Amino acid sequence: MKNLINYLKIHRGDFIRAIIAAAIFFALASFISSPVWRAVWFTVTSMILVLIHFYTGISAGDSFHELKQEVDEMTEGNLRILKSTQRSTDPDMQDFGTSLLLLNSRLRQIVEKVKNVSGSVGQTSENIVQLSRVLLKSGQGQSQASENASRAMADINVAIKRLAQGAIELNELGITVSSATLQLTASIEEVTRNALQVGEFAKDTQVSMEKMVHGTREIEEASRMLHRASEEADTALQNMQRRIREVSEGITKSDELAERAAAAARSGGSVVDDVQSGMENIATTFQNASTVIENLALRSEQIGEILTVITQVADQTNLLSLNAAILSAQAGVHGKGFAVVADEIRKLSNRTASSVREIEQVISKVREEIHAAVDLMEAGKMRVAEGLERSSKASEALSEILTSSTASRDQVAAMAESTRAQAVAEKEVQQANLTIKQRLDQISEVIGEQTQVSNQVYSKAERMIDLLKNVEKGMEEQTRGAKEVSKIAERLSEIIQNIHSAINEQTITSSQVVQAVDRLRSAVQSGTATIRSLNATAQSLDQESFILKHELARFRLPEAKRGGALRIGMTGKVSSGMLDPAYSQYVFLVDVLYNFYEGLVEFGEGTDIQPVLAERWDISEDGLLYTFHLKRGVRFHNGRELTAQDVKNSFERLMHPALKSPGTWMFEGVIGVAEYQKGQARDISGFCVVNPTTLTIRMNQPMPYFLGMITHPFASVLPPELSNKRSVITDVCGTGPFKLDHFVPEQRIEMSRFEGYHSPPLPHVDRVTIQMGMDEFQLADQMESGAIDFTHELQKQTLARFISRPEWRPRLETNVQLYTAFLAMSCDMRPTNDIRVRKAIAYAIDRERIVREVVGTERAIVARTLLPPGLPGHDPNASGYSYDPDRARDLLRQAGIAEGTTLEDWHGEAASNRDVLQIVQENLNAVGLNLQIRNYPSASFQKEVDRGTVPMRMTRWVADYPDPDNFLYVTFHSKSPVFNLGFRSPEFDRLTEEARSLADIQERIRLYQRSERILLEQSPCIVLYHNRALVLHQENVQGCIPHFTQPVIRYKKAWFS
Repeated sequence: MKNLINYLKIHRGDFIRAIIAAAIFFALASFISSPVWRAVWFTVTSMILVLIHFYTGISAGDSFHELKQEVDEMTEGNLRILKSTQRSTDPDMQDFGTSLLLLNSRLRQIVEKVKNVSGSVGQTSENIVQLSRVLLKSGQGQSQASENASRAMADINVAIKRLAQGAIELNELGITVSSATLQLTASIEEVTRNALQVGEFAKDTQVSMEKMVHGTREIEEASRMLHRASEEADTALQNMQRRIREVSEGITKSDELAERAAAAARSGGSVVDDVQSGMENIATTFQNASTVIENLALRSEQIGEILTVITQVADQTNLLSLNAAILSAQAGVHGKGFAVVADEIRKLSNRTASSVREIEQVISKVREEIHAAVDLMEAGKMRVAEGLERSSKASEALSEILTSSTASRDQVAAMAESTRAQAVAEKEVQQANLTIKQRLDQISEVIGEQTQVSNQVYSKAERMIDLLKNVEKGMEEQTRGAKEVSKIAERLSEIIQNIHSAINEQTITSSQVVQAVDRLRSAVQSGTATIRSLNATAQSLDQESFILKHELARFRLPEAKRGGALRIGMTGKVSSGMLDPAYSQYVFLVDVLYNFYEGLVEFGEGTDIQPVLAERWDISEDGLLYTFHLKRGVRFHNGRELTAQDVKNSFERLMHPALKSPGTWMFEGVIGVAEYQKGQARDISGFCVVNPTTLTIRMNQPMPYFLGMITHPFASVLPPELSNKRSVITDVCGTGPFKLDHFVPEQRIEMSRFEGYHSPPLPHVDRVTIQMGMDEFQLADQMESGAIDFTHELQKQTLARFISRPEWRPRLETNVQLYTAFLAMSCDMRPTNDIRVRKAIAYAIDRERIVREVVGTERAIVARTLLPPGLPGHDPNASGYSYDPDRARDLLRQAGIAEGTTLEDWHGEAASNRDVLQIVQENLNAVGLNLQIRNYPSASFQKEVDRGTVPMRMTRWVADYPDPDNFLYVTFHSKSPVFNLGFRSPEFDRLTEEARSLADIQERIRLYQRSERILLEQSPCIVLYHNRALVLHQENVQGCIPHFTQPVIRYKKAWFS
């Protein structure tokens, strides 16, 4: 009975048709009147119905059997069914077969994604296990560190208490230092005054020394005169001695001739005359010698007076040297040089005093000897007078000689005696004169020494005056310094008091820190337990991943086949020079350039980073250093092998100021970029080639999304032939899966498989041809006719042609896309420079209608935020700007905007934008704004955008990398060149700058959400809708799965079944 019911359910259509046919036949039989013919009619129609049922049953049974076979294969894991085998003409069976094929396709996609995810999960779980081990080890280290910190904080508490006591003592010491500083200042001022007095004394000493030197010179001159006088006296004495000898001889002869005096009276008288004349000469000589000796005595008295002056100067100098020594001791370091000079002066003054004493002794002896010489000279003079008198008498007696020789002989004898006495006196005088000469020589020697000492004392006095000037300057500086020290001491006292207060606060804080360290220790212990739990979870996840892989292995997926030519249609136009990856700012260019050029990494099916030219990479703990290890054996299309220097050269080319690339934001955070762009450096120091296969990149600040950034074609690696050029390149040569064969700008691109590609078996197809400049209706016609193999640019109207047909539904692939369409408005140009006008436009636009009538609900949703769904930071509960024309009119009235005010919207993009703009135009007209839509050629339109002269335009932003930074900082920061809207908000800039360097994901998201609220409040852009990626392909085309990130379609993965 159950089988019968199932059979009736399966064949219910056939039974219904048979009953309808029977009813028709029986109705016709009512028109036959003959029973016989009516019986024949019933027999024939019954046989016909049986035959119809038989044959339809066989057909339905066969179709059911075929479908059952397909379902059985699917249940066994065979997902290689790419085309239905059932041939039933039954529409229900056909629909069922189509649905089954669509189910198979969806299951295949799900299994492929699950396989990829399971692989990622397995790798991730392994990474988590490794990281958890590191974290566990780190947690243990932190636990030990927290223990050490706890003990250290206890020690710090003790130290703080000691420090507090020390601060009290330091405060008292500061007061003492302040008082001592004041005393020091007073002492320095006193030293300065004394130094001035010493300077005056030194000047007086210098004057006295000048006088002493002058007196010494006079003494020296007098000594020379005395010496000359002594020499003259000596000469006179020698003459006198000769005369005395002559007199003595004459007397002897007189004595001898006395007897013959009478006979020789005349001769005797003559001799007496000679003697008298000689005695007169002797008297004259004695008179001259006496005069010289008197002068010598006078000079010796003068020398004594000068020596008295010298003694006074020496005493004064000694006193000054003592004062100078005291001052130098008070001056401290500044008085050391002065102390040396003072000591030298003291020694010289002592030596001068000693020399003076010696001179005084010599002069004293000279005086005594001079007095003795004077006495002798007086005695000599008396003797000479007596001799003269006697010679006179002898002369008188000569006349009497004639009468009495006896008397003459007596007189001669007396004269002889007198002459002998005179000779003795003369010898004594000569001896005294010799002594005087010796004393004068000693005086000259002492005077010479005294002159030398006086000169030295004079020089030292001059040096002392110079030093005193320096001391005076030093004292002035020291006085100023002392005053500053006094101020500092006062400030130090205040600081010490503050320190004391701070230490008291620190005591409290340290107690709190001890408590915090205890809590930290508990948190570390808890974290360690969590890490262990995470480790266990990761291991469990790894096991689940293994089981999942094992279960997925039951499914048999179709294997990609090699060969075939892929034909693609696109609305965009690639002009000459747009194949330079440095200018790949457009989404359609990314889809093309991805086939020729590659970077270090790329996105996988989702947001996972996968290696391309770099086989692996390391990131430092501080997030500032990235080390990339390149794949070996990677070659460019021209056969050159890839090196790390090629990577560095390519990145530096992108950042070169002469190139003016719109992608410079990518490496703004690299060290050395600013200097390189200003021409201050020949290369970027942050790009460092370690060896031919290793490159490091050093950042100014951590950028958690950096790896995602460099997946963009801006970061493509070029061979030296291209990377060394500082202008737009037209040649194409990279490491990508395809190489360029033929290029007709804005019309056609032809490429073929690069046989030396480093990741076989990719690419699968032999050739790819892209036809450019087609509108969406041409794309739809080409898809329907089979002239192109896939497209992802169909909009609502053309897409409806395929969605409504069952055979096309399995060929439609969709995925979430990080895409936001919006109106961009100038914040500098009237009237949109008024925030109220921008908000009025936001309230005036009916986004629901745009999605419903133009874009289509199957590929877009209404946008309430700039950040699209799927991006961290997207707020699904945000209300945004609702459709409210009345509020829009009210805002326009508040802004003083008159009815009919004209706005201009410029565009140069796809036709779909014009359809959206027509609705926007109607919405704005309804609130009193006259929107004029102007169409510009793409090239000139982009120039106006770069200049910032476009008042309003319809545009979109598709994420270069899946991070809020790409939608906020890169596009709307005040320094961003992307949209040039004149939007400036310091708070927005600050938040986005701060967020991009944070490692804490939740904090980053919080800051980005705050910055997005500022952006939506200021409304430089009016968000409209978020797009979904949608790809339509031919039945035999596989691998055209739209990706979450750019490029949406990856030609290297496409293949033909």
